[in-house]
Amino acid sequence: MAEEKKQGAAGQNIGDILKIRRDKLSVLQEAGQDPFQRTRFEFNCTTARVRAEFDALENTQVRLAGRMMSKRVMGRASFADLRGTTGNIQLYVRRDDVGVEEYQACKKCDIGDSIGVRGC
Repeated sequence: MAEEKKQGAAGQNIGDILKIRRDKLSVLQEAGQDPFQRTRFEFNCTTARVRAEFDALENTQVRLAGRMMSKRVMGRASFADLRGTTGNIQLYVRRDDVGVEEYQACKKCDIGDSIGVRGC
């Protein structure tokens, strides 16, 4: 009996998904941005605090860390859901605000990646 290939949530072969992720890792490592070497991101806020004190934190730079749970790229802007230790928060990233290079890096992030973000 032929062994069935394992499928991911979108119907993709797990082997193909792993290859794509390994290729992305190789590109990052070659660019000197090895995620296994960049293991610390200093954060100064939690997602719960941002939600509770949103108006009071206006014009204050906050730094959050967590896992990317979803991502929606819409041309020059993207949305993502960040899951921190105290809950989820939606991120809005605009190319004109962060610059082309940072925006391209953001678009390369995958669901499940650990990320750090800063903003006002």
